[in-house]
Amino acid sequence: MPRGGQSNDTEATEAKLALDSATVPARPRLYSDDATVEVLTSLLCEQGGRMAVLPPEGEIFSIAAGRYSGTFAVLKKGHAGEEVRVDRMGRDSEHIDAATVTLGICTRPGVLAELGDTPQFRDQGLLGRLLYAVPDSLLGHHKSRPRRTGGDLPDGHEGPRAVSGPPARTGNPDPDGDLVHMTDWGGKLVGSR
Repeated sequence: MPRGGQSNDTEATEAKLALDSATVPARPRLYSDDATVEVLTSLLCEQGGRMAVLPPEGEIFSIAAGRYSGTFAVLKKGHAGEEVRVDRMGRDSEHIDAATVTLGICTRPGVLAELGDTPQFRDQGLLGRLLYAVPDSLLGHHKSRPRRTGGDLPDGHEGPRAVSGPPARTGNPDPDGDLVHMTDWGGKLVGSR
């Protein structure tokens, strides 16, 4: 055996041990669109505590309501950046220091109505953690030939604004006011700052 043979064998053995003990990081993911709450927790764990759920419809709510799990604690904790610890039989323990879950769902009004008809969503505070935008229906009002805009902007155009609308309102919500439908969300907003 050549003089350096033993050294090469030792180096090869050490390299193999290092490779065998190396942890391969999870493939980076930004979002999921159809995952059980348990899988969402695992995705959060392997992705550094950050995950977006962007389904084309509201499947995540059917799943959270009990089709597969019946629990949605990770959705609530992911709203305010809370710690998540999961210890279950048959699964490795999972820990996320500060979970962040983003939900982005474009769905039909009927799905939103079903959310309000699911008592545990309101009773456990899930509905109050969501912000809703429901545009007026354009059904029957679509223009088949929309007006073209010219290349010049009208006089007085100030350019885009971050927020365009009436000034923000503060104070106590009026139980009969026009924001009564947002009381759950307003209550959660205060606690998530």
